Amino acid sequence: DEVARDGIGLAFVVFPEIISQLPGPSGVYGFLFFGSLVLAGTSSLISVSQTYVAAIEDKFSLSRRSAAVIAGGGTALVSLAYATGGGINTLDVVDRFINSFGVAAVALVEVVVVAWLVRELPALRSHANAVSDLRLGWWWMAALAVVTPAVLGWMTLDNLRTELSAPYGGYAWTFLLVFGWGVALLAVLVGVALSLRRWPATVPLGSMPVASGDPDRGAAVADGDDDEERSAQ
Repeated sequence: DEVARDGIGLAFVVFPEIISQLPGPSGVYGFLFFGSLVLAGTSSLISVSQTYVAAIEDKFSLSRRSAAVIAGGGTALVSLAYATGGGINTLDVVDRFINSFGVAAVALVEVVVVAWLVRELPALRSHANAVSDLRLGWWWMAALAVVTPAVLGWMTLDNLRTELSAPYGGYAWTFLLVFGWGVALLAVLVGVALSLRRWPATVPLGSMPVASGDPDRGAAVADGDDDEERSAQ
């Protein structure tokens, strides 16, 4: 029989079967395993939710409670699809394509734009040096400008080759097109649409601290002044 190597099949099919065959009180082992899984999932949920709740709060000038209700309520409604009869399959496909293409592809585009198009790495390095104990040098910019795009590009192409060679998990191509490629593309489009919305004037865009004595300090300060002028306009 084919054994799941990753994803939800590994956690909810393979591991329970392994635990049930362990000598001794397998029920205790199962309780400890799934208890740990619940704690890990809850902590991850809180940390991940903080990012988009804070983004919605700042982007739309909402209170913390309103942003949490909108973001949490919206994601809760979407997640109801995973509670249906075929929800486990939907979750499997969405998780696979969001992580393989939605996150990796967006990260690749973001790094290329920041490093090569708008060339903001010097300003970001100066900001990091101002607030961090670890000083970043040329090696940090080289890693982000060259190494990271190469790795993410290879990962994206390899994932693309894998997904096009055979249907993931044996699912129908139509199912993968809607809940796989469609959801990944939708996530990218939503991100682009939100980025096009202007930040409120109350959000300081040019207050990024820079390290004293940093050779990029002047450029970072100048960029910050330009951002403040654009915000004021």
